Amino acid sequence: MRTIYRAFIAVMLAGWLMPAPAMAAVTGVAASPDRFSLAMNQATAVTISWRIQRAGASTIGGVSSTSGTLVIAGTTVTINRALFRPTIAGESVVIVETLVIPRSLLVRAIKSGGALTGTYVRVFTDGATATGAVNFDITTGGGASFGISRLTLKFLDDDSRATVRATDSRLRAVARIRFTGTGLLQAAWQIATPTSTPGNEIFRPLRLERRQLTGNGEVELISPPLPTSIDGQYLVALEVEDPGLGFETPRLIYTILPPGAPLVESAPQSILVAAPAPEGALQPGAKIVWSASPSAAVYRIVLIDPPFEPLAAPQADLQYGAAVADVSPAEGRIVTGFYMPGTATEAALPALVASRLSSGQRYLLQIQAIDGSGTTVAESRPQEVYWP
Repeated sequence: MRTIYRAFIAVMLAGWLMPAPAMAAVTGVAASPDRFSLAMNQATAVTISWRIQRAGASTIGGVSSTSGTLVIAGTTVTINRALFRPTIAGESVVIVETLVIPRSLLVRAIKSGGALTGTYVRVFTDGATATGAVNFDITTGGGASFGISRLTLKFLDDDSRATVRATDSRLRAVARIRFTGTGLLQAAWQIATPTSTPGNEIFRPLRLERRQLTGNGEVELISPPLPTSIDGQYLVALEVEDPGLGFETPRLIYTILPPGAPLVESAPQSILVAAPAPEGALQPGAKIVWSASPSAAVYRIVLIDPPFEPLAAPQADLQYGAAVADVSPAEGRIVTGFYMPGTATEAALPALVASRLSSGQRYLLQIQAIDGSGTTVAESRPQEVYWP
């Protein structure tokens, strides 16, 4: 009996003396850079590197921040963009975020007569929490931090965003970029050919662009000749590597038809969505079904943030190109979307699109028909859906 008692005591002591597993602990957050200068007369995009110091394993699988708080001259805007980085043990991590400060907010600050300063704050957690902050100064365009506030993309010869051409046509794209500050613009023209579109685009580079920019202004970049030798649908994009963009890169779409292909007929004024059901739940690979628009060269399927507050989506007044420009401010900011050819009337939600949706969030689903000149000729009524 005494032997059993001693064994029991030994086991208990071993449990008491065994070191407890290290718990999660974000010990500090530092922003790099921690101060930016904003141009007073136009929107500015800034790229922030959040450096999160940690000790111990995360209880949630990584470091996350659900939203950020932007304050400019007393006006507060919630940036509903979640950040997350998986972690191993007690490693420190870096999360890069590109934030766009809209022109409307800066103009309001100027008119208020208050201090031309602001802050952006994020709270990070891995079970424990810590806060990081960035400071802003509003100044003239020449003294602003290097950034891009607007990027529009059109075809060079007809100023459209979607077009239909015959085989072996001559075709180029043009990008117009509005920038602040001084720095080296680094970008690449990219093309996705008919073998990879739609829904599973694989882009390959056409040409690199490097341009030294100074001050506060606009620059125009013209693409190399675009391929037109193979029938089918193409996507064109200008991928900007530096400075970072705080918005989706616009894309152009063009379709090459074989010789003698018939012209399309006139389009109806609206598109009816048969699936998913209104207020229904989307799932990865969910089927989206709509009525045909005879004049459509391409369909654009978009998911939009509902407009809960006038300032909830600071990108809304920037008009960055095809996607944002065609959505009225009352309908909110496009979160993600994809294209389908004009012959399609249904599509499965692509995995890449699904990856950009936030769990528990409601969105507005809208389908737009675009003709060969880039004009939206028909669209569906925005329909609320849920991403579980």
